[in-house]
Amino acid sequence: MSDVSLSAHMRVSSSRSAPAQAEASWSTGVDKTFPILPSSTFIDFSIGPIPFKVTFEVPLTIQANAMAHAIAEAEFGVTSQYVPLCAQNKSKSNFG
Repeated sequence: MSDVSLSAHMRVSSSRSAPAQAEASWSTGVDKTFPILPSSTFIDFSIGPIPFKVTFEVPLTIQANAMAHAIAEAEFGVTSQYVPLCAQNKSKSNFG
């Protein structure tokens, strides 16, 4: 936004501003399996040529996801005022 104004005493005022915006996203994930109890044979026998085998195991599976999203906004600006030297002298003589 820009604004310029003039008055009867030759003063110039101006301002300027600029908005800024930033946005970022981040994500990660973990999928891991740990063998708490490794595979162990529970039953193992054969009836003639036919084998029978039963195993037992306990795995631990961990799944985790994380996501982040951030938005930042800012506005920067400057304001200035110009008063010529002759207008400053008149101003002082009128009030003092």
